[in-house]
Amino acid sequence: YQEQAGPQGRYRMMEVPLDGHSPTPLDLPLANPDPGVVSPDGSMMLLRNITQDKNGDEPLYRVYLPRGPAICLGDILAYDSAWTPDQQSFLFSRDRAVYLTDVRGNVERKLFDTPGRAYAFRWHPGGRRFRFTVYDAQLFSYRIFEATLDQRPQEVFLGANTPPQRCCGRWSPDGRYYFFEALVKL
Repeated sequence: YQEQAGPQGRYRMMEVPLDGHSPTPLDLPLANPDPGVVSPDGSMMLLRNITQDKNGDEPLYRVYLPRGPAICLGDILAYDSAWTPDQQSFLFSRDRAVYLTDVRGNVERKLFDTPGRAYAFRWHPGGRRFRFTVYDAQLFSYRIFEATLDQRPQEVFLGANTPPQRCCGRWSPDGRYYFFEALVKL
């Protein structure tokens, strides 16, 4: 988990043992680590180092777990990221676009543009398609899209009675259901 440290609002990464012992800080050479996503096999994590603004594109790092070094992934600046199911590459978003790169951050390929900031990438358990949220700050709009590595994204129709503001979904383990958050006015 992430713990705020000090009046400047800096964060540090902590690990929490499942046996009930106290959390301990991870020794990362990053001034302000922003936790990212753990690889499907649990051996690595992608995270950002917040140097300017948490809501902007920041340097991306790979860390081998549980206590490996933080390796800067080239010149990649990212808003969010996600491993591909085979762990040989990962997706990341920057500005209003989604990219694919190899595990070292060397070969970068733009997949598609988005109508806002893309984040919360979630792969279907079958591994071929993924969904993600797009936030458009000008319209204050949150929408869910679906894409593949070879296909442009399409907004997901989630039912006629679904509120227009929706985000941050997850697939059920069998891939039959997709759970998401929706803003409902009371």
